[in-house]
Amino acid sequence: PKMQSEAIPEGWDTQLVKELVGMNLEEVVFNPNKTVFVMFYLPYSPASRALFPLWEELAEVTEGHEGVVIARIDASANDIRLSLQGAYPTLGLFPALHAERMVVYSGERRLDHLIRFLETEMEKAKRDRVQEDEDRRKYIEAMKDEDAKEPVKSKDEL
Repeated sequence: PKMQSEAIPEGWDTQLVKELVGMNLEEVVFNPNKTVFVMFYLPYSPASRALFPLWEELAEVTEGHEGVVIARIDASANDIRLSLQGAYPTLGLFPALHAERMVVYSGERRLDHLIRFLETEMEKAKRDRVQEDEDRRKYIEAMKDEDAKEPVKSKDEL
């Protein structure tokens, strides 16, 4: 099936709030070097439109933070291959290092709460990554130890 997507807007990535469409959504949110906070909205929804100024404010506050992207996508005009439950607007965070998972924001829609959520999830992603790297290192060491214990068969046994 053909994916529904608006055309990628010219200069989409030069604005404070990045304008995503179906064609560039996954490329942007699944970037392991960026933490991407996306508003999935419906243009005809008063609740979505009411959130636009706050989203712009969040983008202004995070503008100097390397690796943080504030974006939005019109969910009515673009196919989104992510499972979004609930009503629009939905706020989804894709933490760097764990970009393949989305954390849905369900707190108060206030700037200080959004910033705290963003910072907390970024820290959590870093800790999880350190733990994963440590677990991987331990696993590799254990496998090396197992290999070292296996007796080497002589030519006669083969």
